[in-house]
Amino acid sequence: MFVSASDYLGLPREPQPWVIDRLVPVGGLVNVFGKPKSGKSFLMLGAAESIVNGDPEWEGFAIKKHGPVAYLQVDTPREEWATRVSRMELRTPDAADKFWIADMWQVPEFPFNILNPQNVELQWLRDNLARIQPVMVIIDTLREIHGGDENDSTVMRNVIANLVSACRPAAIVLVSHSRKDSVMTQMGDDDLMDQQRGSSYVSGRMDVVIKVSPKRMVFKGRATGQQQYPIHQDERGFIHVEREAQDAFTDAYRIARRDNPEATDNQLADVIARTDPETRKRLEAAIEAAREGKASIPPFDITLGAKGKGKELVRRVYVSALSRSAASQEMAIVYLHDVTDANSTNLAERTSSSVLELIGNTPLVEVSQLSPSPDVRLFAKLESQNPFGSVKDRIANAMIKRAYATGRLVKGQRILEPSSGNTGIALAAIARITGNPITILMPESVSVERRQMLEVFGAEIILTPGAEGSNGAVRRAEALAAEHPEWCFLHQYSNEANPRVHYETTGPEIWRDCPQITHFVAGLGTSGTLMGVGRYLKEHNPDVQIVAVEPPLGELVEGLRNLDEGYIPPVFELWKGREILDRKRIVRPRESIEMTRRLVRECGIFAGISSGASLAGALKVANEAAERGESANIVFIVCDGGWKYLSTGAYTVDLDTAASNAEKVIYF
Repeated sequence: MFVSASDYLGLPREPQPWVIDRLVPVGGLVNVFGKPKSGKSFLMLGAAESIVNGDPEWEGFAIKKHGPVAYLQVDTPREEWATRVSRMELRTPDAADKFWIADMWQVPEFPFNILNPQNVELQWLRDNLARIQPVMVIIDTLREIHGGDENDSTVMRNVIANLVSACRPAAIVLVSHSRKDSVMTQMGDDDLMDQQRGSSYVSGRMDVVIKVSPKRMVFKGRATGQQQYPIHQDERGFIHVEREAQDAFTDAYRIARRDNPEATDNQLADVIARTDPETRKRLEAAIEAAREGKASIPPFDITLGAKGKGKELVRRVYVSALSRSAASQEMAIVYLHDVTDANSTNLAERTSSSVLELIGNTPLVEVSQLSPSPDVRLFAKLESQNPFGSVKDRIANAMIKRAYATGRLVKGQRILEPSSGNTGIALAAIARITGNPITILMPESVSVERRQMLEVFGAEIILTPGAEGSNGAVRRAEALAAEHPEWCFLHQYSNEANPRVHYETTGPEIWRDCPQITHFVAGLGTSGTLMGVGRYLKEHNPDVQIVAVEPPLGELVEGLRNLDEGYIPPVFELWKGREILDRKRIVRPRESIEMTRRLVRECGIFAGISSGASLAGALKVANEAAERGESANIVFIVCDGGWKYLSTGAYTVDLDTAASNAEKVIYF
């Protein structure tokens, strides 16, 4: 009976279900072909490995259906095949029990012939697959499972029919050889369906065909069209697909998950390593494409694997997918850590080639025991865990990197900077590494430990009057910079790299670790932390409240800067600080000391005095929320550790004396 097109149009149309997205359809037929030794078998071994391991992706292609895989191998000597299987990484407890290998030497009739009139092999196959219930069956190779003429369409029709009857509802992957070189040289990729050896009936029945050569994979499907990707073999012999830049992110997540199957996504973010320049270039291109809206980036934190330089090493780059909404697809390379053992799943086992690679990715610790209400949670961002001891490690590294990148700074050139201590210490340490002499101007009222640390790193120190505070050091530095134009004046108060690095690293880290954040609290110094973190959080959730902590008007507890008193940092104006800040909270030196002691006593966090000021501001916000009966998640900055303040007596002498001493010491 004939029916009209309207009848057909009225039928339900379900999307194509896949075992491996775009490559292996559920219940479908796939032909993988290529020359001998091209990597066909290893390509499918890798796919089987990911399916039975429960990986979310295989070589960047999403795995939609997991379960057992059956592999019929009749083309490789038994001993060699055993070696191949031994190289597989079956990581989950039941993965090995899900990968089934047909021992063809145990088949009742051998050689294997699925066209045997007695149906011995066909029935054997049907019975075994009924027991295994695989999601995918791999036949390697097609030519070796029948005794007929592969160029005869009738023979191949019967072969395919028998396989379908035995294997369905599993997807069937047929591994075969390509045509002879003399024929292949006359064909391009447009003739993909005609390049398999044997009858054209086989290619005509396939849902997807995949051509494998030593350097690339080309695939074509009824529902997907034709695509190609470069490939390479790893030291196991397994095939890896080198995707375009925008696809590298899904590849990365797969690699991280493969090597660390028990890890959370946040833990995967800590599995970080360096990469080769080419991979770095691809990542940066992808980031730029995302900024321009030309690429779609998955919203998770991932690790990108690149081909290793050493025998057992894999280089990786961690990339944070900063975009959490369709409206903003901002990306940034957040961490650049070092080499990880490819055979290890221990997240703690990583090394770094430079201490600079340890800057950032600091922990977020809940300290809700300090909260006035169980509905209000407090979280401390431990910037004291940076290698040089403070939040200023981030901006020091960023400013020097930017100066080198723009040509403002070269090796051997002197760096000039005003600092109350932390920025100076970080700059001095990094300058020592980069080979730059450095002059730091600082108020004479800073703690003695800060001066000592600067001396350790070889900095020249110029002291300015304590009564003038940090503002006096800034003015003196500006005058020196005018006198010595050959020096590199980084000027953290006006340097775009200051808020930018917090926008690209600190903000994403906080959002990653506490996406339910309602308030962010930090001291107002250069304003870089507040501006960078504040803008990032506002872009991802405009309702997040950004709260600045500042000293009372007229009190020279500098660094905790009062915006109503004289000097306003240029970066505050440049980043439209008055739009970013929602409110300010006044914190006095005594409160700072009290809260610093509470951090030590109740939380075991040995922090600097400015961290106590941040906590004091956070508790003011917490009390306000509790009084209104609201819930809140408040993140505050622990700017540095307490080691640089021991001489002030902040942790040991009576509170009044400690507060009096603190009023004389610049501690931010």
